[in-house]
Amino acid sequence: MACINADGALTEAATTLMKVIIDHHSLEEVASITDIPLYLVRATARDLIDTGLAFEKDGSFYLTDLGSEKLKQTVA
Repeated sequence: MACINADGALTEAATTLMKVIIDHHSLEEVASITDIPLYLVRATARDLIDTGLAFEKDGSFYLTDLGSEKLKQTVA
């Protein structure tokens, strides 16, 4: 997965994206806030959704409980 390293840790891009979507932004807003290219934001968001760490609702992205816990472990 592009959002998780071989050791199970979140990638830098995934961590950055997850920190921003805590505030329920669209992917375009995330790209603007983080200066990460939109194509990479989209790919990372897809991986986060596929791994159960995030979900999309009405154009905004949210962390799941699992995603929030994984982010806490990563930034701790």
